[in-house]
Amino acid sequence: MPHLGRVDRTPHHDHITQHPLGPARSLEPSSEDSPSYTRDGSLIRCVLEAPTHRRHQSLPDAVHGWADSILGPLTVVRDASHPRPGSRVWEVTHQRDGARHFVKISPTPKFFARETRAYRQTAPALGPGSVPRLVETNPRWQALLLTAVPGRGVTSLPLTPARQRAVHRQAGAWLSRFHGGPRDLSPQDHAEAAAEVARAVHGAERHLESAEDLIGERERETVRRHAAELTRLDPLPRGYVHGDFQERNWLFDTGPGRLAVVDLERARPHAVVFDIVRLACRPWVGRPDLRAAFFEGYGRELADKEERSLRCLAALDAVSAISWGVPHHDPEIVARGHATLARLERGDAAWASRSPLSPAPRAGVRRERWHSTSAGHSPRVRDVPRHGRRKAVAPTAHRTPSRGPARQEPAHPLQGSLSAPEGASGVLRVESGGLLMVRRARSGREW
Repeated sequence: MPHLGRVDRTPHHDHITQHPLGPARSLEPSSEDSPSYTRDGSLIRCVLEAPTHRRHQSLPDAVHGWADSILGPLTVVRDASHPRPGSRVWEVTHQRDGARHFVKISPTPKFFARETRAYRQTAPALGPGSVPRLVETNPRWQALLLTAVPGRGVTSLPLTPARQRAVHRQAGAWLSRFHGGPRDLSPQDHAEAAAEVARAVHGAERHLESAEDLIGERERETVRRHAAELTRLDPLPRGYVHGDFQERNWLFDTGPGRLAVVDLERARPHAVVFDIVRLACRPWVGRPDLRAAFFEGYGRELADKEERSLRCLAALDAVSAISWGVPHHDPEIVARGHATLARLERGDAAWASRSPLSPAPRAGVRRERWHSTSAGHSPRVRDVPRHGRRKAVAPTAHRTPSRGPARQEPAHPLQGSLSAPEGASGVLRVESGGLLMVRRARSGREW
């Protein structure tokens, strides 16, 4: 297949450009959605209220006619867009046999080129049912016509811990096939992958500037230190990344127990560890069993340089999330960014476990790494007493590592508060109901 043009990095907060079918919902908040600010010299108060309902979008007539000409008459057209800016997706049902397809309008030409290339060149090798199949594209309208895959969103399913591990194991296997290897990339792809890392480093200062008082001095130093380290770690193992590999883009069919992955608009050449960042910062926090299951499916653990780069990329992802979350009414992503930076700061001072983003071992124990004697099983981690004699236990492939005490974290990202980083110039408090407050204050108070 011919190369579809230069693939370069567009983070999740990029501005949505004018679309030939009319504007998608811009990532710049509209006047009616904009937060209200009150400044009295000591307080900046920003109320971030999530919309009570999402505006339903109609499939444009021109695109509807195009889909009709390929599939035949359609009986049902349902808005299936994600509740985030720029998402324009519709589920359509064929009149004759009830077959389901999806019509997606890409927000930018760059996303359209990325997703088209991914579905044409990479997805066919993943196997039937593990990813949608591309039926047709229309460059004029930046539209893609895709088959439906079975399953429900993983985040909406009440999965047992054992089933969650099975899902993450399948996700690791899926991502390993998608990444491919260095030989699967062209020389231009390798150059673009290197440019992606450099672009992430250079974007750190821009995000720090836009975050202003939302990030304290200690957090700023954490971000800058990790950005500088990332430049020293490159080159990193490269491949073709998904770009937004997280549970919200996973579909799981509970019948046969099969996983499918969707939303390839951010796929491009990059360091493969980039796809691990959002897993390490979200579902794997306090769940080392999910991490172990994932890498068992992936087929290998991260190399030491990749582990260190994971920390660096997590710091850059965190500052990006914080700077993006406030103007776009997303206090959850702001809280996630601060929580990631807090874990990184604690990890810098603590003894390093297998995963730099894993919680430190509890007091009175030390963490050991051991290897299974069975082929195909990943290294595991367990906690053992620091003092006294320990009974020798032969590890097996089925031994479950100790997870330690329950993490003292809020049940929901919008509940509770975070402790203040030293040197912070403000207070950030995220509460239920979507109230975000930023107060100029001395360090040592709530953050």
